[in-house]
Amino acid sequence: MNRLCFRGRPIASIEALASTLHVSPRYLWWVIERTDRLYRPMKPIIKPDGSVRQTYNPAAPLKDVQRRINRNIFSRVEFPIYLQGGIRDRKTPRHCVANAQLHTNAAIVINEDIAGFFPSISRQQVQDVWQHFFRFPLAIAETLTALTTYNGALPQGAPTSSYLANLVLWRQEPELVTNLAARGIRYSRYVDDITLSSKRFLNNHLKADAVRQVRRLCNGNGFRMKGRKERIETSGKPMRVNNLQINHGVTLPKKERARIRAAVRVCEVYPAESRDSSEYQKLLNSTLGRVSRLRQLHPKEGADLMRRLTIMRGASRSK
Repeated sequence: MNRLCFRGRPIASIEALASTLHVSPRYLWWVIERTDRLYRPMKPIIKPDGSVRQTYNPAAPLKDVQRRINRNIFSRVEFPIYLQGGIRDRKTPRHCVANAQLHTNAAIVINEDIAGFFPSISRQQVQDVWQHFFRFPLAIAETLTALTTYNGALPQGAPTSSYLANLVLWRQEPELVTNLAARGIRYSRYVDDITLSSKRFLNNHLKADAVRQVRRLCNGNGFRMKGRKERIETSGKPMRVNNLQINHGVTLPKKERARIRAAVRVCEVYPAESRDSSEYQKLLNSTLGRVSRLRQLHPKEGADLMRRLTIMRGASRSK
């Protein structure tokens, strides 16, 4: 399943676009004319490496149109299995566990990370996707570009952005995947995280050439790789993809499992008189999410921790 194509109908006019999105042309024009005013910057996120991630929350009218674009246009794109993040696919779910599963039982894993991926995707690149991948007329491509970009770039946090991020390398990425596969190297991309793996050990020449091809693809499209984030791991030691261990199936690293158990214990010993506070509720909800992820990969351990948390949540609600 490495085919990347659009199986929808051509859209040749604003009226046809409005019909495709199930809105009136008047409503669509209203949103188009106000697009730049409908983005709200969220609080910047400081990542572990010190870099800053700026996300945006589109206001309701724009978010509504973007979600309609997802349902009525992006849903008709056939995404290859090597594209794993930010794609709604009921038949073949795309999430971090599924991405890690593609590389289980490998002899070697190489992880690369694109720096500042979303803000590096320009308005011109987004228009290229709409005009040449989808083959929409220029006027429609420009309209869709206006609806899906902000300040000349792809805004992280908008409903349409993850789909466009997956499509931005549409010209060269399929050929790269084919070339690597011919050498026994599997490729996947989880939005801005690229993973290569092989069932057999690769000599230094093959490793260097595979990395060079990936970097040529990214650099040629205006993206910069995080050199300090490159990670090469072999089966003699723990191998990770998306912070999941993949040596023998997909598991959470032992240290992360220990941290989750510790978080559950913090919830349990939290002072009873403070359990109706917003701080405790935030801690409890965060821990529930982490335990849910653990249960997906370690059912028995996760079920026990979830039972303990459920008791805490019940006690909190009964107060």
